[in-house]
Amino acid sequence: MLDAWDEQCRHHEQSLNRQTLPNPHMDTLQIFTFTGMNVLAAFGFFQPKSIPAAKLIPLAMGFVGYIVLCNVSLNINSVGFYQVRAHVQIVPMARIR
Repeated sequence: MLDAWDEQCRHHEQSLNRQTLPNPHMDTLQIFTFTGMNVLAAFGFFQPKSIPAAKLIPLAMGFVGYIVLCNVSLNINSVGFYQVRAHVQIVPMARIR
């Protein structure tokens, strides 16, 4: 029973990866975003700034840690519990602001 479930999950994950990763529209979206940001900067909506790569490493590591911990939580808990926990955490943070 468990092997069939694992196989079904693997098949779903592979088909999802095929749909999202080799997506030919991703290049179009990146070009559109790049062009749009340059146009907005040219009209003075914001001032472009450069950030040294060394300052981005802690931020990138934080995002990687977040993804890893979320995946570990999903591996340990059920999806329903994970979603409820995520919503319960978001509400107090919204109330603080």
